[in-house]
Amino acid sequence: MKILVVGKPNVGKTLFIIQLIKQFNVDNLTYTFIHHNGHKYKKKLSIDEGINLLVSDKANHTLNIHDFTIPIKKGKGKIEISVMDSCGILPIIHHIDTIREGIAQTLQQFKQASAIFHVIDSSCYVSDSIIDKEIYDFGLQQNNYLILANKIDIERGQLTVPRIKNDFSKAIVLPVSAKTGEGMREVIKYVNKLI
Repeated sequence: MKILVVGKPNVGKTLFIIQLIKQFNVDNLTYTFIHHNGHKYKKKLSIDEGINLLVSDKANHTLNIHDFTIPIKKGKGKIEISVMDSCGILPIIHHIDTIREGIAQTLQQFKQASAIFHVIDSSCYVSDSIIDKEIYDFGLQQNNYLILANKIDIERGQLTVPRIKNDFSKAIVLPVSAKTGEGMREVIKYVNKLI
């Protein structure tokens, strides 16, 4: 099972993945860094180290795929799922090569993913977002497409959730806070149905 987490820059994709890992009671982050040229290496970090290294307020901090492995208890055993963090998608051709390459790498992963988790920043949501609309249109063609209205810990984030649900009415929309963990129980239920 491969879940691709996508969205615009700075919507909280990386922090969402770390929060998801915490919800499954995993103490460490184990991920494979996949460079756009194909080079890969594995890394293991504590949750706090991961937040310090991987989460940033700076746009396009994640420039390559980070493929996180999450061991999940299933029956008497465990299975592993893959959750891929990706570069934020922009509506323009960026002038920096590494950002363009990161976006191209993200778009390539769309076809290989078993599920698409589309993160939208509800605290600054606008209805006419071209990128969110295009991800939505593509996501609806996939078997497992979920929208996460993130940042409901911010008052404006809570207020825009009904509008997001209305604008993306053909998809499941779950309000969450990657920062506080609010709403993650529903995400866990969704993931458990997939495996």
